[in-house]
Amino acid sequence: MTGASVSWVEMLTKSRRLTREPEYRQVYDRGRASRFPALVCLALDRPGEPTRAGVVASRKVGDAVRRNRAKRRLREALRLIWPELAPRGWHVVVVATAATVTLEFGRLVEDLRTALAELGPLVGREGIPSEPPVENHR
Repeated sequence: MTGASVSWVEMLTKSRRLTREPEYRQVYDRGRASRFPALVCLALDRPGEPTRAGVVASRKVGDAVRRNRAKRRLREALRLIWPELAPRGWHVVVVATAATVTLEFGRLVEDLRTALAELGPLVGREGIPSEPPVENHR
């Protein structure tokens, strides 16, 4: 694989995944959240540690088929954005909602990108911190 594109297997090796319940609990308890209709993104600043991520879908999302589809869509959105994330210093949890399955995929990716920019892990493609989009209130 070449360029900024990274395969999911390559991206979420064990060292890049949140794998234990206490890691998730720490992000839930001490992290900051950004909420959108199709996802909730939580991030916890962890200086000195590699950036790691996890995706969660509760039974509120729907049956097993809907939960798995929601997680696949969020993992793919995360894969597309991964090269723009800081390589070190963050634990990120992305939580699916019932709307994750039905929202247009491009919008899902943009909502995740906006959430990560608001919370801090998104540094952009050039490695400089990215600014969250500024809304024009005219």
